[in-house]
Formats: sequence, structure tokens, C-alpha cells
Amino acid sequence: MKLRIFAWIILFFAGQFAIAQPGISDWIGVIESDETLKGAGLGIAAVDLATGAPLAKRDAALLLVPASTLKLLTSAAALEILGGGYRFRTEAGYRGEIKPSELLLAGDLVVKGGGDPALGSEWFPRHYSHPSFLQKWAEAVKDAGIRRITGNIVVDLGSYQTEVVPGTWVWEDLGNYYGAAPSGVNYADNTVRLFFRTPARAGQPAELIRVSPEIPGVKWKNEVRSSTDPRDLAYVFGSPLDDHRLITGTIPAGQTAFEVKAAMPDPPRVLGQMFAEALLRAGVLLEGKIIVSEEPVEMKLLAVTESPRLDEIVSYLNAESINLFAEQLVCQVAREKTGVGSWQKGLEMIQDFWRERGINEPFYMADGSGLSRFSGLSAQQMVAALTYMNNQAENGAAFKQSLPAAGEGTLYLFDPARFPNRSLRCKSGSMTRVRCYAGYLRCNSGREVAFAVFVNNFSGSQAGITRKIERLLSRWRENW
Repeated sequence: MKLRIFAWIILFFAGQFAIAQPGISDWIGVIESDETLKGAGLGIAAVDLATGAPLAKRDAALLLVPASTLKLLTSAAALEILGGGYRFRTEAGYRGEIKPSELLLAGDLVVKGGGDPALGSEWFPRHYSHPSFLQKWAEAVKDAGIRRITGNIVVDLGSYQTEVVPGTWVWEDLGNYYGAAPSGVNYADNTVRLFFRTPARAGQPAELIRVSPEIPGVKWKNEVRSSTDPRDLAYVFGSPLDDHRLITGTIPAGQTAFEVKAAMPDPPRVLGQMFAEALLRAGVLLEGKIIVSEEPVEMKLLAVTESPRLDEIVSYLNAESINLFAEQLVCQVAREKTGVGSWQKGLEMIQDFWRERGINEPFYMADGSGLSRFSGLSAQQMVAALTYMNNQAENGAAFKQSLPAAGEGTLYLFDPARFPNRSLRCKSGSMTRVRCYAGYLRCNSGREVAFAVFVNNFSGSQAGITRKIERLLSRWRENW
């Protein structure tokens, strides 16, 4: 009898809490009953955007690894600092003397980097490929009366520091496409594509049949094997400027041209090579070679390629979670404000931006994309940034529009039927034992909510924790 009374009292108070905080008690119940969340780090915060009233809070001040949700702080600050209409510029020109009677450039062609992260990107094919920006450069050379170049193609990185990659990125990430490093000159998402043929039987060596683009001097050591697992589980190892790459892991059996994406070794040099090939197709002979200069080069201008608007770049950055775009924005903030594209200085400036807007408690940005595990951010700090972008920012509408809705981009696992009419717009963040979501939720009542849910060090599957968070957000939408 006493046990029944005690159980009734517990249920009564649990019910009262559920009425006061719809959905939060459900989450607490999941934590208490689900073995995969035992010992996990959890931070939850949600506020009413109209009133600022807190709607949910659990360890909201706990600093956790935010994974790719950190891109929200980077992209929002970049939009506000640079402006939504900002465009990157890449310039092509020459130094030396043009001799019209000989159709000769006695000197070098120069490509001056402007930090464009989308130059030749697969995300903007129409912008850069109709016609190709390289073809436009080659035609500009011809229009200047040049058919032969005695010198080199010099790729000028002089206005950027050569930090290459954040020092806290792990070795397993560096050689893969999502570990592509920012640069003063980027090309084709700094990504190279490897194509494999695999035998029908699992456990056999895979054959590397093609590399695109081909990069002279790079040696690919292939240890990939076929597997019954349908996933791409191949990993590429190698530092950004090294000419050796090791490919390990497995890919599906029975494939004729299975594609694996890797970080491109030395993108500025590859762009120079692609420019040389465009010149050759246009009937212009280059006698020299490709040189990458870390010192500024004086030149006379022949052609300019501008990027899409920054707000367009940010829309892909957040929807598809493109690490390269985020890291390049960090560098570009510093370049525009100091004259030098410094990744470290850019991080400092972005953190200062948020401190000036009220995020005064300590937080840590070890990079701009969230690929590093050394970053530390709390759910309430994330919600403060989201609230600022919604209520005060000049570029708030563009920022909000950049976040994918359920079923889109990196939210492809979320069921759109749970969040009709794009009522959920948020960014996901995922790495091993880390799953985070942050963004905006429009509830059935019409209430607009900014929220962050960070989970670190859970022992279950990524798909399992994703479903739990999806259910939590769905309950909030229905009950708030």
C-alpha cells in the first residue's frame, strides 16, 4: 500500500512537471531509461523569440562539442561583418612585356588569389562553367595578343597566411574531402575524385582506375577492399601539401566505377595546371611551369572572376555543411579587416563579434566548421546567437533562409510530415559520439522558438539519437 502511495506521488509530480514543461520530461525519461545515453553530456536550451522567455533548459550552460552547428556562429558573423552581397574576386593578369609583333608575352601569367571558396565548385556549376572561368581567362590572354608565354604561371597567395589546416583536426579527417583545407586559391571544392572497380566477391582488392583531376606527382597507395557493406567506408590519409596518399577501408563489391572523394593536394598548383590546359586548348603555348608564390606579385590585370554573393554561398554552407566554405570565411573576415587572410586572426575576430553581442561567458572556437573536437559551446550560447540573428541582425533573414528544413540537406533523415510547411529550420552537427541540432521551430500555436540540443558521448547509434531528437522537436512543435 505504501509503495502504491509513493508511486502515485511520484507520478503526480512528474505530471505537474510535464504540464509546466511540455516535452522536457519526456526527454528526461528517455535519458533515465535509455542505456545508450547513460553518462552522455547533454545540453538543451529553447526560448520564445518574441518574448525571450525560456521554454526549456537542461545543463544549458554546459560547454560541449558542437560539431557542425558551430558553422552557425561562423556563417552568421561572416554575413554581418562582410555583408550578404559580398563577393570574392580572383584575378588573372601578367607581368613582363607583351610583344604584339611576335604574339609573345616575355614574362609570366599571374593568378592572384582572392580566397573564393566556391571557385569551380560543384555547388555553383552555372556560375563558373557556362562558359568555364578558365576558358574566359584563356580568351582574355588571347585577346591581349598573346599566343606564346616564355615564363610561368604564377599563383599568388601573398595576401593569405599559410596555416594550411587547423592544428586540432584529426589525422583521419585530413585526407578526406570534408577535411579539405582553405587557401588563398581554392579550386573545385579542393576535392579530387577517385574511381574504383571492385570484384563481385567481398574481401578482395579494389582497383583504382581513374583520378579526376589527374595531379602530376601525387602517388596513391591503394589498400581498399571490396565489401558486402553498401556504404563508402574508404578513408584517405595524407597531409595537405604531401604528394603521397594512402587509401584504406572498404567499398561495395561488384562496382565498375565507384567514386570516393578525397581532399585535393595543393589546390593552387592544380588550378595553375588547369589554367595551363585551358591555354593549350585555346592555342596559347606556355613554355614555363606552375609556380606557387607566398609573396605578393605585381601584375597587370587581364580578367576577373567574381564569386556568387556571400548569402548564396552561406545557403550551401549551412544546408550541406561544407567545411571548406566555413573555414574560408574565417580567413576572409581577417583579410577584409586586416589585409591578411589569417585563419587564427579570423577566429579571434568572430569570437569578439559574438562577445560584443552579449555572449560573455567563455566559449571556444578551435575552427570555423566544427570539425575539431577542441571547440566548446553551450546550448544557451547557441540560442543567444540564434536570437540575435532573428531579432537584431541586418542579415538575419538570409541567415535563417540558409538553414535546411526537414528532409533537406543534412536534415534528410528528418520526416517532413512531422514539420509541415518548413516549420523546422535548423543545422545538424555530427561526428562519432556527437549529435547536435540548433535552429528555429515554428510551433502549432504560432510561437517562434530558437533552440539547441547538444548530445556528446552517447553509446548508441547516430540514427537512434537522431530519432530521439526528432521526436523531442516534434513534441515541442505540437505542445508549445
